[in-house]
Amino acid sequence: ASAKRAGGGNAAAPAPVTRADLEKYGTPILRAVVAARGADALLTPSDVKGSVVTWSTSDGTTFTLRDGILIQTRGLGPDLMSAQAPSVGQLLTAGGTHQRLYYFLGADDQTTRRSYDCTVAITGRETIVIMERSHSVTHVTETCSRPQGAITNEFWIEGSKVRKSHQLLSGGAGFVDFEWIID
Repeated sequence: ASAKRAGGGNAAAPAPVTRADLEKYGTPILRAVVAARGADALLTPSDVKGSVVTWSTSDGTTFTLRDGILIQTRGLGPDLMSAQAPSVGQLLTAGGTHQRLYYFLGADDQTTRRSYDCTVAITGRETIVIMERSHSVTHVTETCSRPQGAITNEFWIEGSKVRKSHQLLSGGAGFVDFEWIID
């Protein structure tokens, strides 16, 4: 499958996109990879309300994040309608606990609520490379459980910015990996 590019369509055999190519757009760029769907997209902001940013693909799929933490999707089918999610500060509190609530849209167009009890563990300091640039980050693991099962979200936080993450989208769409490429 070909990658969707910011400001462009699909290409049969695209040349590798470089950081310099993306910086030419003069706008923040977030990469989203949904492995279960074979999707790899570059997103640009379509709406900003304080700390809540809605990022869009060229085909209109949206991911809404509050301070880098996923709270809503549209256009995926089994969407995350809304979520009660922790703050970055809560994620940086080793041993901290919180509740996560997810509201998913099911195949029957009905919303399903899932409640999880979560615990935060700080894995440690790391250096990650995102599209040719190194970032010194704190790796955080959020383990969330409920009687029917458990999920693990991961965050790589630079200062107070979620630079990279692996977060649950929905039961039907699996997980999404985000990388904040251009600030």
